[in-house]
Amino acid sequence: MLYFLRMNIGSWSIPGYTLRISCAALAGLLWVWMMAPRRGYPRAQLLGALWAITGGALLVGRGGYALTNAAYFAQRPLDFFRWRQVGGLAGLAAWLGGLIAAWLWIHWRGGGEWEELLRLLAPAVLLVTAGVWWGCAAAGCAWGREALSAPAWLQWAIVEAPDLYQTSAPRYAVQLAGASGALCGAGLALLLNHYSAAWLALYMGGAALLTSFQANPVSLVGQYRLDFLLALALMLFFLYLQVRMVKPKSTANGRP
Repeated sequence: MLYFLRMNIGSWSIPGYTLRISCAALAGLLWVWMMAPRRGYPRAQLLGALWAITGGALLVGRGGYALTNAAYFAQRPLDFFRWRQVGGLAGLAAWLGGLIAAWLWIHWRGGGEWEELLRLLAPAVLLVTAGVWWGCAAAGCAWGREALSAPAWLQWAIVEAPDLYQTSAPRYAVQLAGASGALCGAGLALLLNHYSAAWLALYMGGAALLTSFQANPVSLVGQYRLDFLLALALMLFFLYLQVRMVKPKSTANGRP
């Protein structure tokens, strides 16, 4: 079954989760590598940015997962470094880590590259995000709430799916919705590249909405899920970036 797709090469096996994310990451990397020279971003300079952003996403994403499961990692702190065998990453925390790393990279290089880097990377980042949601459908992570008593108008959004413990039940198809939303955002970012930050903000708004249908445990701030608040914060940040990107720049004499 494609739901639990696994690739076997001799004695080497790739889980469906890793395979799906790897396919999406490869597609995003090919896009960035081909388009970088056309966007005036040298490939040598791009490599440094990609390493920095990937490192920041992995570090902060893993830290977010560890905070969510603090009781476990307090007893087994070394498992923090076994991210492939024990848990994984917190998706929105990985977004935050990538943004922080991008800001540090640009600041280290003297600034002035936010717009170029965002337009170049937005489609690739959304492709990888779609792959992560798709991978979660194989692994059961970020699973939807059970929908045994869902209203009739929401029946189309329900699938038989497992949670992280492989307990199948009718659930809201949050993984499919997240993957579809990220894939649509990637397409929009490809076609209308000048509004890349707006499409990222739109995706984050959808991600915030999806948290209402998720059942995976997340820390609470008051009565709100932490991932909901983080998605809203990222949405506002990307909207702010989009306003800056379309705002006419002034010249030395003060005229646009």
